[in-house]
Amino acid sequence: MHAGPLVRILQKNVEFQWETEEQTAMAILEEALCNAPGLITLGNSDGAWQIVVGVDTRSEGLGVILQQGDENKNRHPCHYENGRWIKDKKSYDEGKRECHGLVKALKNFGNDGYGVRFLVEIDATTLVHQLNLPTNKLPGATVPARIA
Repeated sequence: MHAGPLVRILQKNVEFQWETEEQTAMAILEEALCNAPGLITLGNSDGAWQIVVGVDTRSEGLGVILQQGDENKNRHPCHYENGRWIKDKKSYDEGKRECHGLVKALKNFGNDGYGVRFLVEIDATTLVHQLNLPTNKLPGATVPARIA
């Protein structure tokens, strides 16, 4: 809603005009990003609702979010981060990137998630497939030799 004027001027074949409407939209978005009004404080008391750690990775980078549900089962963000992979990790397969993303999220949100139960959401299609394979079909698996 607030970004509409900015989106319009960045479209193809539209003349770029920075006027009052665009300046106002930018000021509203800057305020929201700098003060993070949409973030809530994580509650981990006995009556607190479910905590969710979400991880999404791509070949170029990752995004992680810490959320907590409310009484209506709506989730509200508590903390979020994103980043780019270093050169070596860009070549990892999807499953390995998802695992590294989860480890990074747990390290970054460690104090908030320490001693409480939480749900982890990742794009686990590859991981589930690998977990369902027989052990000798997993990439890099050690296969015991049969001695006759």
